[in-house]
Amino acid sequence: MPSSESALFQSGIPSFDALLGGGIPPRQSFIVTGTPGSGKTVLCSQVAFLAAARGIPVVLATVTSEPHDKLMGALSSFEFFKPEVLGEKLFIISAYSSLKRGPKEARDLLLQTVRERGAAMLFIDGLRSIRDLWQDEARLREFLYELGIGLAASNCIGLFTTEYPLERLMALPEATTVDGIVSLSVQVHGSRRVRRVEVVKLRGRPHLTGEHTMTIHEEGVEFIPRLEAVPLEFRDEPPTLKRKGFGLPELDALMHGGLPELSTTMLAGSMGIGKTLLATHFAADAARHGERSLFVSFFDAPAMLMARAKRVGLDVDPLLSEGG
Repeated sequence: MPSSESALFQSGIPSFDALLGGGIPPRQSFIVTGTPGSGKTVLCSQVAFLAAARGIPVVLATVTSEPHDKLMGALSSFEFFKPEVLGEKLFIISAYSSLKRGPKEARDLLLQTVRERGAAMLFIDGLRSIRDLWQDEARLREFLYELGIGLAASNCIGLFTTEYPLERLMALPEATTVDGIVSLSVQVHGSRRVRRVEVVKLRGRPHLTGEHTMTIHEEGVEFIPRLEAVPLEFRDEPPTLKRKGFGLPELDALMHGGLPELSTTMLAGSMGIGKTLLATHFAADAARHGERSLFVSFFDAPAMLMARAKRVGLDVDPLLSEGG
């Protein structure tokens, strides 16, 4: 089996691939778990639609009696939803009647559809429904095990969702049968609810560990990895004698030209003492000398900051228009 980075399946969501260490390993099966409303179906549907839009055949199998148009209607508000790929590269089937007959019938239907369509991904939405239908641990384990073998033989990735909190899933056979587990959750922080994601298990691949932030917007799902978890290229920069000024001659003279280059400085003081304006002077002076400045404010909007600066004679509008 290929082990190079190019063999990894790109999900189409760069931040998701970053969490997975570059992408989805080929011929593996994944479970995306989480309580209702955590974003499982949206995430997997986004991966499926983006793959289909790239010309990669995908089979989406539903395991409940819910009509397909209801699912598609719920996804149609997202930008990744492309109706033109339905029936062309994204094939939707219902496995409900086969599941009622038994594991063998359901497995044969899924694998036969994957082979007929030449699918590179099988997305099954709702493994918990299968467990509730069969009420048999041994049947479910055999079904997942043989399905995983069949998908690997067809060079197809399995992507399954299930509605369990992570702690509950880890005690079930599903956790040991699949190659990877991605957990989604919604955590309460005061009056806010924050979405989180964690790659709990990924067979044979290094990945970003721990919890990371997740958002859902009109484009779909996006992840924000924790800064300390993202590997960075280490550069041992030698110290310099250069200094960066504020554009305020008196202050720069007191500081022998300004702040030392490649240093970190905190401006501390009570409210209204001038910390923000002083930082604005520093960023503006850097922009005047052709350097890029990034000014991040957690309180005031950019228009308010520019207006406050203009009141003391600091006009940053030309610097912004020039890309400073």
